[in-house]
Amino acid sequence: MIAPLDWLLKNTAGTAPGHEDAPLRSRFFPFKPKEVADAVASAVEGLTNWKLVSRDGSSLKAERSTRTLGFVDDVELAVSAHSAGALVDVKSASRLGRGDFGQNRRNITELLAAVSVELMDEKPPRGYEGLLFCHFTDHPFEKVAPLFFDSDFLPVISPPWLKVKILDKPDPVRVGARMRINVADMFTWEVQFVEWNPPRAFTDRQTSGPFDEFIHRHTFAKKAGGCVVCDRLHYKYKFGALGKFAGQTLTGARLAAMLADRGRRLDEYLEREGRQ
Repeated sequence: MIAPLDWLLKNTAGTAPGHEDAPLRSRFFPFKPKEVADAVASAVEGLTNWKLVSRDGSSLKAERSTRTLGFVDDVELAVSAHSAGALVDVKSASRLGRGDFGQNRRNITELLAAVSVELMDEKPPRGYEGLLFCHFTDHPFEKVAPLFFDSDFLPVISPPWLKVKILDKPDPVRVGARMRINVADMFTWEVQFVEWNPPRAFTDRQTSGPFDEFIHRHTFAKKAGGCVVCDRLHYKYKFGALGKFAGQTLTGARLAAMLADRGRRLDEYLEREGRQ
């Protein structure tokens, strides 16, 4: 269990393969390690207040400075081979202070999000944000992929606090069909399917919800005896710069966290089903 006062008592954060904090799990990408390491270097160089200090193959060092007081955090990154691609691990440490108020964790999630955009085959249009999140499970493609084409599976692997409820779903699902979802008893999200290609891919686009626009492409691929599940997001906040600031503070950082938690819940579900 994550200690509630970690942000006051710790001034470091780091990823690990089975980290209990889902966004801090080693990040998987289905690409060659060198390609991922290049993307890490490019992401660091493109981020405000970040500086690439050194690179030795797949090991990189960077510095991240706070906007106002200029405090510096040291960030170490390592890209390692995975049977289906590569893993990125990050460690961030403050030079001063006993607690970091969560800044090192934010450093890691900010950087990994930027790396994901560097690796997107289709970059988000100007004015849009982007995110690529991939998860590898060693369960077979034939078992994993069909689950995502059943809308009733969405509440099963969504974080419980989201209280996802399907209000209205098409039968059958086809291009042009719409689905309505209630989230956290707070708002209704309506999407339209603009691609439907089971069991390889589908894409939905928000027609009503919290974003100005939100396009979500889901893909599934056989690899290394298992299944690679990827989410590619292009989204745009409402209300211009103000909405972007609020979204990054309240919503944007949660997207990767929710997808990381979904990956954990998917693995747990598959393990349970395998034991039955």
